[in-house]
Amino acid sequence: MDSDVLDGSESVVSAASTTSPRGVRLIDRDRVCVVCRVRPFNARELSLSGQSPPRSVVDMEDATVLLRDPTQRYELREQYTFDACFWSVPPWQQDSVASFATQEDVYNEVGAPAVAAALEGVNASVFA
Repeated sequence: MDSDVLDGSESVVSAASTTSPRGVRLIDRDRVCVVCRVRPFNARELSLSGQSPPRSVVDMEDATVLLRDPTQRYELREQYTFDACFWSVPPWQQDSVASFATQEDVYNEVGAPAVAAALEGVNASVFA
């Protein structure tokens, strides 16, 4: 992502460089790019779980989300591959081979380029 500092306190992000810091091309005028973020358990999910910490049926490897079957010893049930994935479940909730991504990481790699692309006329959407 290109960034030009204006006065030291604000910057302008350009969509001219469309490759994320992870090396994924997320903004493209010719195709839809889909990114997934695996969120941490919320307070309700933590309180309902019979395990401490609860075990998720979701795992991730690179840009692939793995869905596991808890009735079959968490064997792989389905998998989905995206342009990029972010693992935001803290290690105390569930270990994963994926690197932990903060909200700031997700914004820097997806949100900011999407906003910059939209300002340059590319259709962009970010939703949760």
